[in-house]
Amino acid sequence: MKISASLYSNRNRNIVELVQELRKFKVDYLHIDCNDDPNVFQDIKHIRQQIAIPIDLHIIAPHPSQYFQDIEDSEIELVCFQYEDVVDKRELEQAAALTSKIGLAIKTDTPLDVFADYSSQYNFMLFMTTTPGQSGGVFDPKNFERIRQFRELYPSKHTHVDGGVNETIAPTLKMLGVDCAVSGSYLVRSECIGHSLIKMQTNLHNLEYPVRDFMRGRNELPILDQTPTFENLLQTIDIHKLGFAFIVDENQMLQGIVTDGDIRRYILKNLELPPSEIDLRQLINRTPLVVKESESISDLLEIIRSHNRSIAFFPVVDSKNRLVGALSFNELLKGHS
Repeated sequence: MKISASLYSNRNRNIVELVQELRKFKVDYLHIDCNDDPNVFQDIKHIRQQIAIPIDLHIIAPHPSQYFQDIEDSEIELVCFQYEDVVDKRELEQAAALTSKIGLAIKTDTPLDVFADYSSQYNFMLFMTTTPGQSGGVFDPKNFERIRQFRELYPSKHTHVDGGVNETIAPTLKMLGVDCAVSGSYLVRSECIGHSLIKMQTNLHNLEYPVRDFMRGRNELPILDQTPTFENLLQTIDIHKLGFAFIVDENQMLQGIVTDGDIRRYILKNLELPPSEIDLRQLINRTPLVVKESESISDLLEIIRSHNRSIAFFPVVDSKNRLVGALSFNELLKGHS
């Protein structure tokens, strides 16, 4: 995951001195918020004279097209536009002509659906997890699920996050597969930028957000009652394309899990049996490893370390052992790699 340092989060330091220090510690991007202020491009000009770190520009303005020429002249590498502030959305379509990589920035309460109109032309989504253009906010954990949903809807698009990113949030975002995290107060106001940057990239010992913030909900899962037919089982696994199905009772209590591997091994041992004689009870793993919805990602990693077997999906249950979701450890690993 790349780190973009939000320069204007520290107004007490000379901007050239700040970027020189950021260069020393090899930050990936310099994030600059343009709150409808053309003077920003003078700062960019000064930065360009001193350093070659790519610029990550965030335009927060009702008429972003007035900055298109400045963006081109400054050869901005990344630029995104705050969706909610744009008066005429046609200007967002016109931005596709820019030579920069372009993205759409949205607030926490804005539906992900708005990206659909720009998905063929835009490169990334910037999730604003605090108030756009303001420093020092607290990350809103509702965005964990939104990030996961966006990555499923648009797997080829990059995901950026800005707001409240610190040594706890950054590793968590990395586990979710976020491509770039913008850090303001935590990084550029710190006494030692290098130390803070290292903690953002490597701190995997304090992932205390609960599993419920990351899991797939019940409505996204293959769930069957206790008496499915073999055909129904196969169809359910095939439709959801997750490689397994959960079995629950009438009270939604988890009874077990059936995986592709369980079915394959059973059939290989019983090749002479017709499908009508397959005993589904022998297919169900009645004692899968589970994780409580209130447990943290750190707790999950400890569970994995204590069991010497490969686990793709964890059923997530509540305090009464009712199935409430599932967590893909493979997806977390891909995000962390």
